[in-house]
Amino acid sequence: MENNLDTILNKNKKGYTLIEIICAAAIVLILSSVVVMSIKSYKDIRNEIEIKYVNNEMINFINNSRNYCIDKNVVGKLYFDRELNCVMFYKDSQTTIDRFVLPEDFKLQPLITSDGSITIDNKGSINACSILYKDNREKTHIITVCVGTGNVQIKE
Repeated sequence: MENNLDTILNKNKKGYTLIEIICAAAIVLILSSVVVMSIKSYKDIRNEIEIKYVNNEMINFINNSRNYCIDKNVVGKLYFDRELNCVMFYKDSQTTIDRFVLPEDFKLQPLITSDGSITIDNKGSINACSILYKDNREKTHIITVCVGTGNVQIKE
């Protein structure tokens, strides 16, 4: 009897039991779902931060361009280049003063004006228009320049 008990207790296992496999699979599934959820949350947060960055930077870029035209008493143009995905400020047709490049995966939409640009006169008056861009999630965001006042606003 004692010999039988020794053989049962000292028996070498050569495989895994079904319970061990199920437990291991459950642990792997739980860990992978946590990782996937973390990556999705990271991308959502990053997109929201980049939207705020683009909105603030676009408003600052337009206002700085207006201030430059007033200070230097020159006429300037803001040109929206969809291929390079950037906004450029020109003092004349050859002199680039400043440039703002949108983040990767953000896309400028066509600006509805006669020549695709915004003119700023030497007093800081600016053409009224709406600037549209798409974010990483393909959602369209609008920045408007109001008629008459030239006030720049974010439309949600």
